[in-house]
Amino acid sequence: MSRKNIFLLLSISLIISITLSTVDAKAHSPIAMDMEYDLNDGYLSLKITHGVTVPEYHYVSLIEVWVNITQKWDDHHGHTVFSNPDNLFEPITPPGAPNHTYTYLNQTTHNINNYILTFSAGDKANITVKAYCSLGGSLLEHYYVGQPYYNPHGTFSLAVIPTIVSTIIVFGLLFILPMFGQKNAPKVQGRKIK
Repeated sequence: MSRKNIFLLLSISLIISITLSTVDAKAHSPIAMDMEYDLNDGYLSLKITHGVTVPEYHYVSLIEVWVNITQKWDDHHGHTVFSNPDNLFEPITPPGAPNHTYTYLNQTTHNINNYILTFSAGDKANITVKAYCSLGGSLLEHYYVGQPYYNPHGTFSLAVIPTIVSTIIVFGLLFILPMFGQKNAPKVQGRKIK
């Protein structure tokens, strides 16, 4: 095996081991949440993006739900509006205990998980959901029944973009490192053994 092939093999092994050693090394919050409330059947369909490698160990462990605690609908001169004087889309943890609590012992998939949460909420209700990671971190979002869901805080691109960037960096290093390793290496004078 030539020196170039050995150097290439060692470079690939090093990059792969560094990349794999950082996967799931620390706890992180769920990345994104998508919600829809079914008024007819009285349940919240909740989709949480929380990428993990071992869903039995690292998972969404607790989901808390508040109904009509923070922002509420008001009638203002014949128009229905939110009673939030600050930022409409800024999630804040409601005061007091949640109306509903759901606990889990694992995740069903490694990335996107679906949860069906059954509780009653009227038309134009404000639903606040907080999802907790089993290793730490949380994600808080609001949903207004009767309105299209808008998530200004996290999207699926937050999970995809770092993956694409790290893949480009790894493959770039795979092609660049062997070039620098061979061209700039000093030539070793061989001795003849008698």
